[in-house]
Amino acid sequence: LLVAAADGVPPRRTSASSFGSRIDVNAHGLRVTTTGFGDLFDPVPTPEQRYTASFSGTSAAAAIAAGTALQVLAAHEAQ
Repeated sequence: LLVAAADGVPPRRTSASSFGSRIDVNAHGLRVTTTGFGDLFDPVPTPEQRYTASFSGTSAAAAIAAGTALQVLAAHEAQ
């Protein structure tokens, strides 16, 4: 599953995104709140608890697409 990072309505590819005919889906990929960098919360010496204000690109979009795919799969299995 190849994911592109998009923003806006209609969705437009962000500058830090994959692109091309092989892309399967796109998801929001600009200023997504997530963990991992530490500009909002940076406890020392436990860096695995770092929290950031925003995260962008295909890495952010891929996490959203994967979560959506799991929700669709769970709904299908529940039927």
